[in-house]
Amino acid sequence: MKLHGFAFSPNSRRAELGLAEYGVDYTVETVDLQKGAQFSPEFRALNPNAKVPVLEDGDVVLFESNAILFYLAAKFPERQLEGTTPSDKAEVAKWMFFNTAHLGPSGAQLFAHTVMLPEDKRIAAVAENARTELHRCLGIVDQTLASREYLAGSFSIADLCMAPNVHFVSKTLRIDLEQHPNVKAWLGRVSDRASWKKVYG
Repeated sequence: MKLHGFAFSPNSRRAELGLAEYGVDYTVETVDLQKGAQFSPEFRALNPNAKVPVLEDGDVVLFESNAILFYLAAKFPERQLEGTTPSDKAEVAKWMFFNTAHLGPSGAQLFAHTVMLPEDKRIAAVAENARTELHRCLGIVDQTLASREYLAGSFSIADLCMAPNVHFVSKTLRIDLEQHPNVKAWLGRVSDRASWKKVYG
């Protein structure tokens, strides 16, 4: 398989974690977002939305990192990382949607208004609101992880989905995980996995 991605993108990391977790033989084709490579005709032929990552697996060309995780889970069902019962599968999906709809966008807003945008385009109120929303989301996750080791109970693609975002906001955006000790401990468990060490080094 070939993954088109960018090392500093949590979305790319998420997809690569899935490949590493399943022990897939894969290569990574770098799409340099800083140079606008995602807008090239060649890349947009793979993903007209001009975003990373994109997975190529034979005739299958798939974009959206969560779709890639679901694809891998279906391709390797013996690992049962998507859950087995309807309630298990729904619990996994719940946390993946939570990350996509709430935690991830808040981190993206904070990144935009503290790092990415030119200083004259940054809005302090937007950054502060995003920071508040991140802590609110992490508080919900922390409460859940008080009674379980992983988001859906056992290790799953939900953990592979959310961990790159939590790592990014804590390391790059300086969101203090000391306020969310169960999240911090959970991220430690995920980062101890061989797949994480392969992707993050």
